[in-house]
Amino acid sequence: MSGSLKTTYLILSTLLVVCFVLRFTVHGASWIKGFSLDVAAEIVGILLVVFSVDRVIDAEREQERRKLQAVAFHQMRKPLLRHLSGLLNLMWVVSDG
Repeated sequence: MSGSLKTTYLILSTLLVVCFVLRFTVHGASWIKGFSLDVAAEIVGILLVVFSVDRVIDAEREQERRKLQAVAFHQMRKPLLRHLSGLLNLMWVVSDG
C-alpha cells in the first residue's frame, strides 16, 4: 500500500468516526443525525471501493513481478550452466593432474 493510500484511508476513517460521533452526540437537530448517517454510509462505500481497487492493483503488480522474475531466471539459466560446466571441467582437470 502506498503512502497516499494510507493517507486516504486515514482521512476517510477519521471522517467516518466524526460522522458517528455527530450521529450519537447531537441532540435536537434531526437533520444533522440523518445527514451524518448518510455521509457515513457513503464513506463506507468509498472505503470498500478503494480497498477493492487497491487489492486488484496489488495482485496485478505481484503477477507482473513474478513474470519478470521468471524471465530473469530463464535468461540466467544458460550462463549459469556454462559457468558450472566450466567449474566442473576445471575440477576434473585439477584432480587428474
